Amino acid sequence: MSLVSSNPPSASQTIQFAIKFYSSSKDIGSGVRLLSDLKGVGPATASLLLSVHDPERVIFFSDEAFYWLCCDGKKAPIKYNPKEYLALRTEAEALANRLGVSAMDIEKVAYVLMKKQQTTKDSKAVTAAKSEAPAKESASTSSSAKKRKTTSGEENEKKEKESDKKAVKKDLVENNASLRRSKRLRK
Repeated sequence: MSLVSSNPPSASQTIQFAIKFYSSSKDIGSGVRLLSDLKGVGPATASLLLSVHDPERVIFFSDEAFYWLCCDGKKAPIKYNPKEYLALRTEAEALANRLGVSAMDIEKVAYVLMKKQQTTKDSKAVTAAKSEAPAKESASTSSSAKKRKTTSGEENEKKEKESDKKAVKKDLVENNASLRRSKRLRK
């Protein structure tokens, strides 16, 4: 962020010029190049600025969009250079023209698909870890230890049930305090 703030005050004029140039020419590549001349602004940030201005045509150079459109959904190193943005833009334009959707719609789909893929991998890892944990535990415990665990578990359940019954009786007694003692439930 310090690079962006080190731009001269004329940076806002550069941004305005780039937006006006893009508005008149509709040349996404030139607009991104003009914005990339600013310090700390590369093709990804420049594409973000242009996509805010024209979300129908300009795709944001996001990781998810690049992975989905240019890497067949696989994570690969991204260089964030104009050549890669051109590849992303070409794929996005072809898809947008074929389906009749906006660049923002493509971004949204890419985000969901790539996050779902990541979430699916994470949940598979958690499921695998859970299935491995009981197997290790059961292999290391003896049958007598299992019996003790079962017995202590049953005892805990009985104690919980008894305490629940006592709490219910106490509530009934307190709620029926206006009744004679003989009509109340006994403790």
